[in-house]
Amino acid sequence: MNKEIIEKNESLEEEKQLDTSSELNDLKENLFSIEVEELKKSLEEAKSQIAELEKARKENEKYENHLLDYVKKEWELLGVKKPLNKTNIDIKTLDYKNLRKSILAFLDKEGLAFEPISINPVNRKIDSDNKVNNVRIVNGIVIK
Repeated sequence: MNKEIIEKNESLEEEKQLDTSSELNDLKENLFSIEVEELKKSLEEAKSQIAELEKARKENEKYENHLLDYVKKEWELLGVKKPLNKTNIDIKTLDYKNLRKSILAFLDKEGLAFEPISINPVNRKIDSDNKVNNVRIVNGIVIK
């Protein structure tokens, strides 16, 4: 009888161990699935952050190109011989309210030569013709 009780006890203990091991396995699987879900969520968040950063980078590049075009136009109007892309000018630090003065300060600092391009060469010809014909223009009135 004792032997039977001992065997039953052992079998019950084995069943308990099996039950606890299956419970442990279930717990492990649950924890694993929770961790997997958390990792998936963090991966999705990282992907969305990467997409936002990429969008911001493209916008930044777009604005930098606009600024560069603006500086190039002023650079050409000043008649600087050296190409803009061969200088070490930092377009982000320029004063865009006084861009011409800012570029002139840079040119002076770097020792670069420039010759402003005449925006209206037709007026120069008229002025020279007026001198030849001995006429003056006063308040928009031509006087001989």
